[in-house]
Amino acid sequence: MKYATSFAVIIIAGIGTILLTNTLYQNSFSANSIVDRFPQPPHKIARMRTLVNKKYEINNTGEYILSTPRKSDFRPVTLDANSSTEKQMNSKVYKGIHILATGRSGSSFLGKILANSERVFYLYEPGRLIDLYRPSNESAITKSTKQLQRYGHIINSLYHCRFENMEPYLNSMRQRVNYRQQLCDIQSLLGHPCDNDKDPSGISPKLYNTIETKLTGLHEQCENKEFIVIKSIRIFDILNLSQLFNDSEIDFKILHLIRDPRGMTLSKLKAWAPDVIKKMKAEDRSVFDVQDLPSDWYSGLDDWCKAWIKDASIGQQMVSKYMAVRYEDISMMPLMTTREIYDRLGLGEVSEHVVNWLNEHTKESRGDEYSVSRNSMLNAENWRRDMTYMLAKQIQDMENCGKFLDTFGYIKVKRPQDLTNSSLSLSGQKH
Repeated sequence: MKYATSFAVIIIAGIGTILLTNTLYQNSFSANSIVDRFPQPPHKIARMRTLVNKKYEINNTGEYILSTPRKSDFRPVTLDANSSTEKQMNSKVYKGIHILATGRSGSSFLGKILANSERVFYLYEPGRLIDLYRPSNESAITKSTKQLQRYGHIINSLYHCRFENMEPYLNSMRQRVNYRQQLCDIQSLLGHPCDNDKDPSGISPKLYNTIETKLTGLHEQCENKEFIVIKSIRIFDILNLSQLFNDSEIDFKILHLIRDPRGMTLSKLKAWAPDVIKKMKAEDRSVFDVQDLPSDWYSGLDDWCKAWIKDASIGQQMVSKYMAVRYEDISMMPLMTTREIYDRLGLGEVSEHVVNWLNEHTKESRGDEYSVSRNSMLNAENWRRDMTYMLAKQIQDMENCGKFLDTFGYIKVKRPQDLTNSSLSLSGQKH
């Protein structure tokens, strides 16, 4: 009888162990499913998955706790110069800021606001050189997953002040006959416009060297600055930057630039639709109408509105790692908004140099469609003057662009008179 009782206890204990193991396995699977499906901030996902998959045991109060590690769980670690652990111990933490933007949204102007800080090393559109000097059989970044992944690796390197991944593109400049243009391309990477009509002596002396010395010069300049800022219009999905949030060597933040899709569309038409401009001139028209918007732009515009809403939704969960700023707020209140950006990103006080630059570049419009010198107060809603009511209505009636306007506080036009009513701001309240 004694043996029978002991045997029964063993059987019951065994069944209990099996049921408990199965329950823990199911809980782990369920938690992983929640991590994968619930929209968590990218920098938390890896840690959450790690915690979910840890081994658990039950303490005497019935709570799940992490199991005590055993000696067999540890393995000897050998540090060498190339190990990630050694790099983490010896390397500094870079402060990276990424301007997440799209074309004709005012990103060059915003980039210059940050670039004028003495604490910032600024890179203007590194993807432009990749697209410009890519092999003829490869697609542009925005049209190729492979190129986008490659661009992601390059951006990661640039936030570590490493330019070796850019070398194939920088060196390919030597294949061009116009050496002056090569220097201009390097200078534009650092956010400095270059006039091809000027004598080469007008180009920055630091950059007027052979192509081979550029990498060293860029690295030294980068290492001597506290912040690394990259402006790019070639990344539309904030999740494509998630690896940077998980990099222990980078204190990474995103500055998300928002612009009214009505104003952005008009800016794109003026800069990117020469056939439309030519047709309007032939018809003696200066105001853009519905028929002037290329048919393939409709779906692209609505997709962009959808993507920006999603990116903002994800970004807002990142709290201190994310800031959204509207182009209209920068334009109408440049100094106040600049101070808010500097404070939020940790750039400190806005220097007198930055204030002077703002005063010089926001009072009057100079240059072409790509100039960063504008009468910013007027430019914020200039589109109202050059767009018909029907075109404005067509844009705001798109499913996602309508949601975009509501989400970011813009005002929809309800009648033609709204466009000409100067007392009505269509930018709404500061977001």
